[in-house]
Amino acid sequence: MPASSNEYGGIVLTKDGIVQNSSTRDTRNYKELGDSNASYTPSVNGTPQAGKKLPLGVQSADEASKNGKPVRVTIFQDYNCVHCHEFEDQYGEELKKQVQEGNIELEIRNLTFLDQNSPTQYSARTANAAYAVANQVSADKFLDFQKELFSHQGTGDLNNQQIADIASKYGANIGSDMNDNKWRSLVDVVTAESSKNDIGGTPTVFVDGEQYTSNDFTGFLQGKIDAKKNNNNPQQ
Repeated sequence: MPASSNEYGGIVLTKDGIVQNSSTRDTRNYKELGDSNASYTPSVNGTPQAGKKLPLGVQSADEASKNGKPVRVTIFQDYNCVHCHEFEDQYGEELKKQVQEGNIELEIRNLTFLDQNSPTQYSARTANAAYAVANQVSADKFLDFQKELFSHQGTGDLNNQQIADIASKYGANIGSDMNDNKWRSLVDVVTAESSKNDIGGTPTVFVDGEQYTSNDFTGFLQGKIDAKKNNNNPQQ
């Protein structure tokens, strides 16, 4: 397991940096995928939808509201996904600011659904790169790396050296990890385990246990932050 990953393959960014060495497992095995026994009911424009499994490692909305921690934003994404790129363009700086201010903890889980159409397995290679970068840099530098990586989405797959060159701009030396495909086995586990637990596309975003499905992420996130502050600091 990379130092920057939790046991679910998530890279967690906080105001104090990227959480390191938090995984309760030394390795993950593709043949031993976890199966969530928790569920939630997503809502689209106020209309409840069919129930789904709550992804492993994502607390229920009720649990999250009482945990006394910053709001947790978990994003299932793919660096080759046009809609993930759009989400980054629209909300990346906002998320970075909220991390810096300690209002949220941002968890990134990179998936490879789109590699079925990529002859270079670009999604897997960039997910591998993300772990390698997160092992070495600050939260801000990681988000800057991610922003630049997304800026190349749709322009043709970068090769390993080009990805490593981008990483070096933000203080990470990942050439050997790229050439060795060092974290590929974990990338495969994260994708398969996410799929098994009802993650069917990217981006899929959870905020304190509730899936974002509306058209106003800023308002949705701020509502969660305000509610959390009220829970943590009740009026006397």
